[in-house]
Amino acid sequence: MFDMRYHIASLVAVFLALTVGIVLGTAIVNRGIVVKQQTALVSGLREEFATLRDRNRALQEAAAQNDRFFQTVLPVLIDKRLAKKRVAVVSTDPQDTAGVRSVVISLRQAGARVNYVTISSPDLGTKEAASAGRLEKIYLRQKLKGDALRDRLISDLATQLAQRAEPAFLTQLSDIGVLSVSGTDALPAQMVVLLAGSGNKAMMTEVQLPLIAALKKSRTPMVGVESSEIGQSVMGEYQDAGISTVDNVNSPIGGVSLVYALSGSPGNYGTKGTADALSPKVGAE
Repeated sequence: MFDMRYHIASLVAVFLALTVGIVLGTAIVNRGIVVKQQTALVSGLREEFATLRDRNRALQEAAAQNDRFFQTVLPVLIDKRLAKKRVAVVSTDPQDTAGVRSVVISLRQAGARVNYVTISSPDLGTKEAASAGRLEKIYLRQKLKGDALRDRLISDLATQLAQRAEPAFLTQLSDIGVLSVSGTDALPAQMVVLLAGSGNKAMMTEVQLPLIAALKKSRTPMVGVESSEIGQSVMGEYQDAGISTVDNVNSPIGGVSLVYALSGSPGNYGTKGTADALSPKVGAE
């Protein structure tokens, strides 16, 4: 008995076999062409890679030359611009030692006397039983605790930094573990540089911004800085607080910008989207 379905299946099988044969035949015929095209493509990519490699090497050499040039002229550009000025550097990221070092080097090259303070906890020790007990004894008459104690510490720290330095008080805070201080010979400071680094975000909201607000009462010039490699920038927060910023302080250009921002050319400088200019006009007062 004639089975139409069987007949259709047979025809489909025949056509599939023909199609596969045609495809295989075409592939065999064109194999030489495909191989040539692949060889040409690989050769072109190798040439392009070699060109890019040479260009990258040239750019790296040019960048190194520029860096050496700026390192050479940096002392000339900032020489004595901060002569005998007392500058406090406040960091809330204990890991950002490279950032602090860059700032201190630039300031000292400009002739400044530098003192730096590092704060390691957003609560300034007020939530840890042992340190909180010792801090409460400092303010025994006021009976301060918790947030009120922390707020008072920030207010008093601002006073110590910019108005009336009492070495014994800062030493006491250092002994308790609230902060570390490099010394007090450059205090009270005439200018303050702040670094948030890439530390805890709470350090910005609970320490740096309140400290900036307290320092503003004494009209102390301030600049907020960070390294160009910092992943999460805080330049916007500093700018909202109304202070100048430098987002590439780890570079020679950033060092120049910092010194000029402190010495009469306030602004927002650097290479990130929050910057208004790469650097101040050199020589501007």
